[in-house]
Amino acid sequence: MGMGKRLPRSLLTSLVHPLQVQRVLRPAREVPMLNNLAVLFNIAQPDYNPDRISQHLRSLARDGQVWNYMPGVYLFKSEMDSITARKSIKAENFDGYIVLNFDPAESDGDLPELAWDSYLLNVFRDDADRLFSRYNLSHDEIKQINQMIAERSDKSNA
Repeated sequence: MGMGKRLPRSLLTSLVHPLQVQRVLRPAREVPMLNNLAVLFNIAQPDYNPDRISQHLRSLARDGQVWNYMPGVYLFKSEMDSITARKSIKAENFDGYIVLNFDPAESDGDLPELAWDSYLLNVFRDDADRLFSRYNLSHDEIKQINQMIAERSDKSNA
């Protein structure tokens, strides 16, 4: 077709009508509520098996990410609440533990940078800004910290 020529309206109508898509209203996709769970195991239990525990808790965690820097302490995000998680853990015949729901933005402590990086970057990345805001950091400072964490993570994964 040369420049300036238009398709006849009847041709446009015949092309469009068979392809018209009916608008279907669907309910809004429900975003699952994520709970921040801490499972603390008694490592003095004779049957304490960290590999088996880690494997099971990864199956409960969002994206399989579980923070386990300290023996017996497992932190993760899950669609399960603490009661459902406890039932799942109990079904696997684990003993000597407690399941808690907690707010990562209210956490604080004295750990090596690598432990904090994995805590914030891998498991609780959604909560990092809330945690940093407790220290009255500016948006730019928070951005710098997130960039620094990501760079350290890239180096440790290399």
